[in-house]
Amino acid sequence: MDATPPMLSGSPVVGNLLEFMKDRHGLLQRGFHTLGPIFGIRLLNQPVAFLIGPEYQQIFFTETDKKLSMHKSYAYLKAALGEVGFTAPPETYFAQRPILLKPFKSEKMIKYLAIMQEEVR
Repeated sequence: MDATPPMLSGSPVVGNLLEFMKDRHGLLQRGFHTLGPIFGIRLLNQPVAFLIGPEYQQIFFTETDKKLSMHKSYAYLKAALGEVGFTAPPETYFAQRPILLKPFKSEKMIKYLAIMQEEVR
């Protein structure tokens, strides 16, 4: 399997940026119909991958902590947040993760739902 997805054609200078800004839905449809459920675009010089469909999204979400480097993706947040959570290197993130995820356990989320419903009312 290739390390990068097939890339959708675009401008040599700005990639798919203008089309992305003008018609995201149309761009994604073009990518899907042209290249299939896994494809990439370029926004200026930044490659962006798309995984369309639950079977591909499941792979992404189950492999995120194992194969993808979140701290590199969110490096721009480090200036505001410091090295905490997903802006930290993997070993620091995994050490902090149990503390960071505690508020998101299912029993707490059920309580949050009632609060959100009340706020909406």
